[in-house]
Amino acid sequence: MGEASITAGFAIARSESPDGLLELAVTASAGIEVDGLRMAVNDMRAALVLGIAEDDGVLSLAIPNALELSPPTGALAELVLPGFRGGGYLEYLAAQHEWRGALTALMGPVSVDGFLIVSTDDQFSLLVLLTAEFSPPIQLSFGFTLVGVGGMVGINRRPDQNAITAAAADGTLSRLLFPADPVAEAPQLLPVLDSCFPASPGDFIVGPMLKIGWGTPTLVAATVGVLVCSTGILVVGRVAITLPFEQAALIRLEALLHGEITPNEVHLAATLANSHIVGIPVQGDLALLIRSGPAATFALSAGGFHPDFTPPDKMTGLRRIGTEISAGPVLHARLGAYLAVTTNSVQFGANAELSAGFAGFEIHGGFDFDALIVLDPFSFAADFVAYLGVEFKGFEVAGIRMTGHFSGPAPYCITGHARAKLGPFRKSITLPKLSWGAERAEPLPPARDPLGVLVDQLRLASNWAAGESANGVLSRLNPAVRPAGTVAHPLGVVAFQQSAVPLGVALQRMDAVALAEPITVTVTATSPGLRSSTRAISTS
Repeated sequence: MGEASITAGFAIARSESPDGLLELAVTASAGIEVDGLRMAVNDMRAALVLGIAEDDGVLSLAIPNALELSPPTGALAELVLPGFRGGGYLEYLAAQHEWRGALTALMGPVSVDGFLIVSTDDQFSLLVLLTAEFSPPIQLSFGFTLVGVGGMVGINRRPDQNAITAAAADGTLSRLLFPADPVAEAPQLLPVLDSCFPASPGDFIVGPMLKIGWGTPTLVAATVGVLVCSTGILVVGRVAITLPFEQAALIRLEALLHGEITPNEVHLAATLANSHIVGIPVQGDLALLIRSGPAATFALSAGGFHPDFTPPDKMTGLRRIGTEISAGPVLHARLGAYLAVTTNSVQFGANAELSAGFAGFEIHGGFDFDALIVLDPFSFAADFVAYLGVEFKGFEVAGIRMTGHFSGPAPYCITGHARAKLGPFRKSITLPKLSWGAERAEPLPPARDPLGVLVDQLRLASNWAAGESANGVLSRLNPAVRPAGTVAHPLGVVAFQQSAVPLGVALQRMDAVALAEPITVTVTATSPGLRSSTRAISTS
């Protein structure tokens, strides 16, 4: 027989109402745990109302009402038996008229977990998140395994991108997808689930989730949910790489994925969490934005953007990809880097900081490097900063700082500055500005006419090829009498292929030069009497 443990906590509060009544309330939370059984209740409340009156110096005490008992706001139970483990959590929020719950059940090789939020306010809303995992995973082809399946259904619910981004940053989004212990974590996870998918009349959420692994033991695990909502398609997920294996991971890279796909926009973001390389933590953010329409935009970033570049909306505040190591007050180091590609630029840079302190002295140093390349009109700029200093109890004793700048090509320019300090002595040196080349860049030649380019492609014999008839060939050509060039059978087909001009696409640029107006090259049939393979070219 196992030991039993009982825990309880009490809180006593008093409040005085305007009519002079005094209320004494006791709020209690209790739990019991024995072998195979765990139960707990939260915030049971008992209140006693007292009336206090004074008459001719005599103080009287009355109890106008009986003891008021309120049910607990939350309760959980978990049962563990041979071959079975299950439990549930349930709470009621009176202010929101909302029920929240969680359940878990392990039956043989399948474990089922779920969350439920039901609002019975003026506007009914429902949110269900249900997952099932298999142990061992189901083997698929090429080393892949199916670890789990799940789904989400929301009625009168919508996604909140700001809340989802915050949940991804602090790691709770990862715990919501295929949770390890939903009953124990329900008080923390249910409010996050409610804030990520708040009530919204007329909206909906529905979609599947998959948990896929690769390798045995699992080296790569990916959890992805594709949820269709009233505003578009929501993507949430987690990708984790563990080497050499999950139980003893020397290298672990975990990215929490979230984003939204609409008819005019694709926005995906990933946050590194719980990641390390041989014990050294790794952090950072990645993001992708593709937007069509009049304000067409493409931006891909790992770690942010150049300091002088204004990032597109939804891509601000990205953290550098890097690490930070601190050995108490003695040593602190931070490394970071970024790489970004946009519609008209390429950006990259890195920075490092190192500080060490002892006996009131502190030595700190580092460097920053940033580069920005603009494609049209072509230009580039690179900046470099390096510094080293010594401080004693907050006062700078000695230091050196160097900066450099290189830009071009119209004109090419190099500048630099250095500053040194030793005690009361200071010295600054500014390098003379070096400049050469043309003051203005030569303009790019005008863009070629897309239709003219396609006509030139039509004139190239290498773009034409002969194929066999789809109805079968009754006779074959005599190789001895074939003329020079491409020969086609009378019952065969002639195919044309080119890759210089996209067809059926609104072209805004040609030869990396902006067109005066968008041009679409299309292919249409000119006559019903001609075969379907005969086409004409038109522009619109």
